[in-house]
Amino acid sequence: MAGWIADLFRFVWALFYWNGRKSYFRLRRGSRCPCQSASDSGRAYETHCEACVMWAKPSRFRRVCPLLVETPKGLRCSVDAADVRPFWTIVLRYCGTSLAVAYLIGTLAVFGGFRLIGYPVRYASVAWPRSWWQINAARAQYFLKKGADALARNDFKEALFSLSYAHELAPHDYNIGFSLASLWQITQPALSDRLYAQLLAEHPENNDLLADSWNRALLARSDYVQVKELAAAQFRRSDPAHAGYWMNALIFATRQTGDDLPLRRLLAGPGPLAPQWQRVVQAELLMRTGQERLAVAELSRVWAEATHPFVPFYQMRSLVELRQARPALDLLEQYGSRVADDERYAVRLDAFAQLGWDSLREGDVSLLLTPTPTGPIMELLAAHLAKNPNPHLLDQVFARLRVAPLAPVRENYNALINLFCAAGIGGDYPKMHAMAQLLNETNHSSPLTLAAFEDFFQGKPPPRHIEAFLPSLPMSLDMTYILLGRYSSGRVIQPRLSNPPGKS
Repeated sequence: MAGWIADLFRFVWALFYWNGRKSYFRLRRGSRCPCQSASDSGRAYETHCEACVMWAKPSRFRRVCPLLVETPKGLRCSVDAADVRPFWTIVLRYCGTSLAVAYLIGTLAVFGGFRLIGYPVRYASVAWPRSWWQINAARAQYFLKKGADALARNDFKEALFSLSYAHELAPHDYNIGFSLASLWQITQPALSDRLYAQLLAEHPENNDLLADSWNRALLARSDYVQVKELAAAQFRRSDPAHAGYWMNALIFATRQTGDDLPLRRLLAGPGPLAPQWQRVVQAELLMRTGQERLAVAELSRVWAEATHPFVPFYQMRSLVELRQARPALDLLEQYGSRVADDERYAVRLDAFAQLGWDSLREGDVSLLLTPTPTGPIMELLAAHLAKNPNPHLLDQVFARLRVAPLAPVRENYNALINLFCAAGIGGDYPKMHAMAQLLNETNHSSPLTLAAFEDFFQGKPPPRHIEAFLPSLPMSLDMTYILLGRYSSGRVIQPRLSNPPGKS
């Protein structure tokens, strides 16, 4: 074993030394052959090789010089002294093989280390230099997963660190950028806005999802200036099916700020506005300029141009807001099946509440609660009760939930958060707290955030605005509009007496 190891080192040395000596010999004709025994004849098959004398097994030298061959008299050189030559191809072959083996071992070690850490990297990404960029991408995916796991545990500090590092590794990755922008809206709104704008520019194929998420983030912070800019741009740019969504956002933001200019710019162009949207904007401007009678007359008509489902709903909702509940109900009947069921019930309930028709209102609520309650039905009823608090109807809704409770799963989250807010707005704090406990089981809400909302609804000091913690609690867009419409002016609600014990 020792002899083999010694010959291995001699082999590495001999590859370069003897081939170098023989190259020099070939260049300097007439000099003595460097590897043949000087006392021999120098003829082929008669001359010993001096280069292998010190080897533990001289025949191993044949891997360095193939001219050394076995003869009946032992190892001899197979060429005359003048024909001795170097074999650099053998050197290159062994060097190439050694480097390849070393590279293979090295890349396997690196690959194994990455996989041991948890990076979802492929061996080809480590072994092939042109794929090395994929290593950072795999590391980014690892930290993206860590961030998602941290969010599931409500560990926002760990999530922010992981997602920020993932974004540094893969600054143009859509999933990482979207997750980080959503998280930054709570702690770094300016960075969140910059990242949303970057994502919209780099990933136009995801425009609708990105713009919706950004709009919700801006609304939660009451950043109406950017909401107006985004809504106006998206109204013209996005799918026509989403035009109602953006028109609603634009109308809400301009109402909150008392700014009619974005609506007038829509009318002015560039490019003509579709007839149905012209009538919506014109009716809105009539209301804002004090021409209420003309606005009511315009809104009370069936618009033949109204092909988008938002337009009839806007007309009826605006009539209710103008204290014209009867024309709103008449218009609802005229539009008939063109109005979706959820919008039909929303208009009816709001109109009945305004007119004081409690029996009809209770009848609709009972009708909606007759089947097994579903998330969308509870979401609709809770949104109505948040706009029009009524302790009796709230008791009716929660009584039905005690018989057929909603499961605390992701699909029912919006319904649960709406019920939580409706109870808080209505001053029924035991019900509000019960919904908070149920929301904690969904793993999509922070107990601290829910506690902050509970304190806010109860008017506990210190006084705070809803924008201080609204971004940290995901909720339906309808409930966001309701909460901002009630509280975004900076008012702090006063505490109300909760229901007596046993009435929750």
